[in-house]
Amino acid sequence: MPHELAVVGMNYREASTALRAKAAAVDRDENGPSGALLTGKFATGIVRIETCSRSEWVISAHDGKWAAELFRAALLSRLQISPEPRLHKKCGSAAIEYLLRVAIGLDAVNEGEAAVGKQVLRAFTESHAQGHTDRILNLAWNEVGKLLHHKRRVLPARPHIGIQKLVLEQLLEQSMKREAVVCIFGAGQIGRAVFATLQQHSFAHVHLFSRATQNEFLQMAPQAAAVIVASGAPDAWLTVPKAQLSGCESLGVCIDVGSPNQVISAEGRVYFTLDHLLARPGCLLPENEYERLLALIETHAEILRQRMLQPDDGKQLQAMAAERKNFLHSKLPQVLAEVSSPDLQKSIRKEIHHLTHALLKRAQRGER
Repeated sequence: MPHELAVVGMNYREASTALRAKAAAVDRDENGPSGALLTGKFATGIVRIETCSRSEWVISAHDGKWAAELFRAALLSRLQISPEPRLHKKCGSAAIEYLLRVAIGLDAVNEGEAAVGKQVLRAFTESHAQGHTDRILNLAWNEVGKLLHHKRRVLPARPHIGIQKLVLEQLLEQSMKREAVVCIFGAGQIGRAVFATLQQHSFAHVHLFSRATQNEFLQMAPQAAAVIVASGAPDAWLTVPKAQLSGCESLGVCIDVGSPNQVISAEGRVYFTLDHLLARPGCLLPENEYERLLALIETHAEILRQRMLQPDDGKQLQAMAAERKNFLHSKLPQVLAEVSSPDLQKSIRKEIHHLTHALLKRAQRGER
């Protein structure tokens, strides 16, 4: 029965940063869901992909659907979160196309971003070093590398566009003054990045708050011209205090970069979400480039599907090498015993040795 690929995971639209990090953390020891799947021989290989916007597991198994469901159940059991978080599951051709789509950057926050492909390749490298890849995952690894090489040849490199830059651009578009008060709620990676970026661009009164300083945030927020929410709760939960501004700042700004959205209401403010930021110019690929990447995915997905269906040449070559060794060391001496001339024996042995070696090398190169 041929092997299948399956993918189980969650991206930035399906789970918060904190939840994605927790999901990856519970799978880092050998007794985690991945280890259990391999130890129980429900899968023959597994790769864990962690990026700033996703936690994914690529699974190789004889029954990909069954292995993916077992892994999903084991992961949810370890997370112990109610209600159960959303985990997507893709198998067979859908898993292949999804993996390539992720690697090429079409499922990234910034479409086409090259950093995602490097992170996917690094995940395969680490799993291989741990002995957690098999022939099918190695084929997928190889095809991802070829896809990214092909992409670099046909499309220009895209600069990294972080969420912090998008927040800055949105504030400048709203004519936000550098001396305005800006409150950032959420002291995780994104919140700290926004804080540093605004300071670097001469915003003089930027304040960073966490859950521990939530009361201070609630007190200062009404006088803030801009409120940036970068918390990581599983659902909307924060009511931003009503803006109490005067003069030209009578209407404040609230930018919610959480995924899912974190803000329940922000009275007296123009409200922007992460989707709004990601629709800004530069975040989305031009239509012609997007179509070219889709075509590349289709081509390499078909190549990978065909390679997965081919026999395991490695095992065949090992069998051929063992048969050659057995013939040269066991059978050939018996045949040569009938030849009286030692020089002729030596000549025959040499020619047969060279011939069988050449045939084995041709098989290794895939020649017929």
